[in-house]
Amino acid sequence: MAMTFRPTASLLISKSNILIARDAFSHKCVIGVTLVGCLDEPLWFLQGAKLERLRIEQRSAVNPDSIAMPLRSMHVRYLVYEGASPQGVRMDWVACVNRRLASVHRVIVRLYRVPLSMLPANTKSLDVSRSVLSEPFLFGSYGADSVESVNFDEVHFERTFPDLSRFANLRELTVIQVGIISRSPQPPIPLPDSLTYLELGDRDEHFVNLQFTPLPEGLQTLCLWSLRRWPFRSLPQGLKEVQIASARCHIPPSALPASLHTLTLKASAQYKPGDPHPLATYPVGLKVLKFECDDFPYPIGPLREGLETLVLPAKYSQRLGTLPARLKFLTVA
Repeated sequence: MAMTFRPTASLLISKSNILIARDAFSHKCVIGVTLVGCLDEPLWFLQGAKLERLRIEQRSAVNPDSIAMPLRSMHVRYLVYEGASPQGVRMDWVACVNRRLASVHRVIVRLYRVPLSMLPANTKSLDVSRSVLSEPFLFGSYGADSVESVNFDEVHFERTFPDLSRFANLRELTVIQVGIISRSPQPPIPLPDSLTYLELGDRDEHFVNLQFTPLPEGLQTLCLWSLRRWPFRSLPQGLKEVQIASARCHIPPSALPASLHTLTLKASAQYKPGDPHPLATYPVGLKVLKFECDDFPYPIGPLREGLETLVLPAKYSQRLGTLPARLKFLTVA
C-alpha cells in the first residue's frame, strides 16, 4: 500500500526514525528540520536542502569526521543550537558544522555550554541566550566579517568577554545580564568603529560589570538597563539617542552629550516612588523627550527651551510648569 504524508513544514529526525524521515523529506517541501542526537547518522537525503530553520540538539560527543550530513550543499536561514550539553563533553563538532554549511543568515545558541571558534559563512546575526561560551570564542576571524548584529542575553563567558573589534561590519550589539566566570582582572572591551547601536545592562539586579574602551564616534543609539557602575569614560559627541530601559538606571551628571537629540524612557522602565531619578538634568540641545513608561514619580521639568517634542507618561499626574516656547508636539504615551 502506498504511503501518504500530511503536508508539513517541519521534520524532527532522531536515531529511531531515519528511514521514515528520509521518505518524508523526499515527498514534502520541508523547510524546518530538528536533529536530535543523530549528527553521526546517514543524513545524505538532506543534500541541497534550503531550510528556514535547522535546529540541532546534540547532547553526546560526536567525532566531526563521522558527520555524514551534506553540509556544504545546505543553505540555512536560522541555525539553532539548543539543549543542555553535559560538562566535559567535547563540542568541536560545532566548529565542523559551522565551517561546512554553505550559508547561514542567523546563528542562535540557547541553553548550551559551547565553544564558538568560528561562524558559518555569510552569517549576519549571532544570538546567544542562557548559555556558557567556553574558550576558544571566535579564535580567528572566520565568519566574523559578515556579522552585523550580536545579542548576548543571560550569557556567561569562561575567561573573558570576546574581542568584538574584529567584527568589522558589526552595527548592533546587545549585552544583557552577562557574567565572567573567571575572577581575573578584565581589560576594557574594544568595539568596532562600525557600531551604531549598543544595548547594555541588566533587567533587575546589578549584574553587568564591564568596562569599555572609548565608544565608536559613529554610535547613534545607546540603550541602558540597570548598571553596577557607569562603564564609559565618555559618550560620543555625535550620539543621537539615549534610551533608559530600567528604573534602576542612573546616569551621572553631565554624562550625556550636550547635542543629544532624543531621550526615551522606555515602557520597560516601570518607575514607582522611591526609585532613583535617572538623571540630574537634560542635555542643552535635547529636541525630543519621550516617556513611554506608564508613570514617572518626579517632576518632568524644568525642560530645555529648544525642546520640540514631549511625550508624557500615560498616568502622569504632576504639574508640568512652563512649557518651552519651541515645543511643537505634546502627546501622552
